[in-house]
Amino acid sequence: MEHYLLETFITVAKTGSVTRAASELGCVQSNVTTRIRRLEESLGKPLFWRKNRRMTITEAGQALLPYALKILELQAEARSHIQQSRFEQKLTIGSTESCAALHLSSILLAFHQQHPQVRLELVTGTTAEMQQQTAGQKLDCAFVNARGSDAKALHTEIFLMEPMCIVGKQKEADTKGGITVLAFRRGCSYREFLEQHLLQNQVTVGKILEFGSLETLLACAAAGMGYTLLPKGIVQKMGQQPLVEHGIAAPPALATSIIHHWTGDAQPPQVSDFLTLCRQYARRKAEAGVTW
Repeated sequence: MEHYLLETFITVAKTGSVTRAASELGCVQSNVTTRIRRLEESLGKPLFWRKNRRMTITEAGQALLPYALKILELQAEARSHIQQSRFEQKLTIGSTESCAALHLSSILLAFHQQHPQVRLELVTGTTAEMQQQTAGQKLDCAFVNARGSDAKALHTEIFLMEPMCIVGKQKEADTKGGITVLAFRRGCSYREFLEQHLLQNQVTVGKILEFGSLETLLACAAAGMGYTLLPKGIVQKMGQQPLVEHGIAAPPALATSIIHHWTGDAQPPQVSDFLTLCRQYARRKAEAGVTW
């Protein structure tokens, strides 16, 4: 039952006349008659008896009247609440540990300065976890260490190409029994790439030690527990002495990409503005010739 049909019904019931109802509603009499007829047809019951230009409400009309009044009251209340309320805007970003530590602080600061009313939330995890959560729309966008995603619904663009290095306490390791790899849990792209790179260079992996934080992983690499693969920018920014690059062939640069699930006009303005800041950041890095 549409709003204007109920409004016409209530006005006719109050005035008892199509002529007076049309005057109150600011329309012609034929419109009032047509609206009442449409409402009666939709309900399958007559709502008024017509006699000598007088509209007398029927029992069905009397039963409908309190509901019609309540419906219009709720519509007005809902409209007022929506117009007067200030709803919280939120931006939930996902990222790998390394990208968050190396790149996101200045981007997040710039976004917060532009949109202080938006509540920011940063979630970190492996590339696989970020892809899964973005596909499930738990994240607005995420930074992952991959060129693309297996999820067809996700949009992907390359953020930066990261020069990589394999580091530990010593340049050469005692590979008897295999090299010890320090890495994040499975689902981490760096871990998978390091295993492949070592295999291609005929270096045996002895065991893999898993860590939950970037700081701990770097500290253990510096202590001589094993070797890890990380962006050179992370090692230069956060690495502890005496971290040195392993003598194996240098790994190629890896892509850090941004993924999101928004399409076209459905993309909220806070997501669009955040992605614009990310592109500006990447462009400044490229123009300055900075690789991290």
